[in-house]
Amino acid sequence: MNEDKFTEKSYIYDKYRPKYPSDLFKYLYSMEGFSEKSVIADVGAGTGIFSEPLLKRKSKVILVEPNYNMLQEAKRKLYIYRNATFLECNAENIKVASHSLDFITVAQAFHWFNMEKFKSECKRLLKDRGKVLLTWNITDSSTNLSKDLTSLNNLYINNYSYNNRDSENLDCYSKFFKIYNLFYYDNDLELTRDEFIGRCLSRSYSPNINDDIYNEYIAGLMDIFYKNSEHEKIIIKNKTRSMIGFVR
Repeated sequence: MNEDKFTEKSYIYDKYRPKYPSDLFKYLYSMEGFSEKSVIADVGAGTGIFSEPLLKRKSKVILVEPNYNMLQEAKRKLYIYRNATFLECNAENIKVASHSLDFITVAQAFHWFNMEKFKSECKRLLKDRGKVLLTWNITDSSTNLSKDLTSLNNLYINNYSYNNRDSENLDCYSKFFKIYNLFYYDNDLELTRDEFIGRCLSRSYSPNINDDIYNEYIAGLMDIFYKNSEHEKIIIKNKTRSMIGFVR
């Protein structure tokens, strides 16, 4: 899963990564069978950003996360929920009993997994008619803001490569799902300067504070913010893409 990429980013990740729309959770609990009785593994849970709304709805949630620091941040934040369990392991080898889960959720993490091995784990872990949810927050890559960020990253990040998910060919998911529902929610982000910089620094490829390029990179982010902002705020065009269904 390349989990070490987030070792120094747990706090900033939790503080600045975007949340998921409330309408997504309303849909899951009203239309897809999620309930207070559901047993859910949130795989690649990070700091628990997606897990917390599930916990608030009283489902039993197992936060599966291979990065120690990220999982500790989740524990710090979510220890008050007695329906939460924290499990340090990767997506391809989940230490949970077979056929014990109603749902598996993956938020902003599926692209880190070995798809075939994870698919096998899902089939082992899910109860009959159990489902998998994959979801991402996806930025519009066609905006001037996105293009400015790409130019900055190409300048400072060695071997920079980023998959623009808004132009992704979804045919590849037919190898994972037998059948799935696909839906989108508008989830634009209105950010202050500090929130914008924090969100950019939470990326796996972004420099850490002790890196030589850190100060120059921050200066570049500030230039981009002031170029693209109005009234001390910047709008990032963002959608939440979700797909839920049965594993092939």
